[in-house]
Amino acid sequence: MNFFSELKHRNVFKVAAAYIIVGWLVMQVGDTLGPSLLLPGWINSALGYFAFDKFVLDPGRDKAEIEAAVQSAAQDSTPAASDNTASDKSIAVLPFVNMSSDGV
Repeated sequence: MNFFSELKHRNVFKVAAAYIIVGWLVMQVGDTLGPSLLLPGWINSALGYFAFDKFVLDPGRDKAEIEAAVQSAAQDSTPAASDNTASDKSIAVLPFVNMSSDGV
């Protein structure tokens, strides 16, 4: 099977068209309702700054938190029982890091 027939088989083109149409509709509604809701002109640039800060200025921020969580989970984990009869059904338990400010 070639690449384009696989994309067609998985309905990638239909989903892409739907995303384009819905995105266009959202932009039209936002453009129409923005002045009606008396939103300030700087709101688009303020939101753009937050996206720029999140994805461009400090992308290593999340990576450091994930590495710290993995290290603390590795220290806290106990070795599993070592019997040779492994079952076909199993679950993986991933560590959870509480990143909220409440500390609970």
